[in-house]
Amino acid sequence: MRTTDDALLPPADHAQSPRRVHAEVFGCQMNKLDAQIGLEALLRAGCVRAENIADADTVVFFTCAVRQHAEDRFFSNLGTYERWKARGPGRLVAVAGCVAIQLLVQHANIDYISGPLERWLAINAGHRLHHLRYPGQGDVNFGLFTLLWDRAMGTYTPADTRAVVTSDDLGIAGRPDYPTTLTGQLADPFRPFTAMQAN
Repeated sequence: MRTTDDALLPPADHAQSPRRVHAEVFGCQMNKLDAQIGLEALLRAGCVRAENIADADTVVFFTCAVRQHAEDRFFSNLGTYERWKARGPGRLVAVAGCVAIQLLVQHANIDYISGPLERWLAINAGHRLHHLRYPGQGDVNFGLFTLLWDRAMGTYTPADTRAVVTSDDLGIAGRPDYPTTLTGQLADPFRPFTAMQAN
């Protein structure tokens, strides 16, 4: 499923480039502009544009995290591309746009100082409490961008409620073996799909 307007994307004119890049857009007009700018940069770097997934060895998702329907479509399609990636050595899947920023800001295992904003914005200091592996304790701080609804609904918990949250405190349903190091987490999406199914 390709939603990017052809008119917005540059033509493939670098016939000898090593990477064949296909863009998928899940979002708004701004994401289409992101796709245009991103693909122009990739073409200048020597890639060629692939008109469809069958001709590509690289897929770049340009995503929206503001429109829930667009984000839902992105995540529902991700499994298809995970299987596509597993079937071809050297294939790459990249995520750009709002979802990538959201994942970085909310789910980074790196502490950063945000002052009083951490009590209002859904950044990692507060959001990581949502991922506690202990029953009942992770049912807090659900907010996507802000913690306003959590405050209104009584699910807000200040980040400083727990003095220290370590990797051992966090968990992912169905993946007790999920890597706890930053490098391991960065590498995990690139593991073969069959290996992830085995776990």
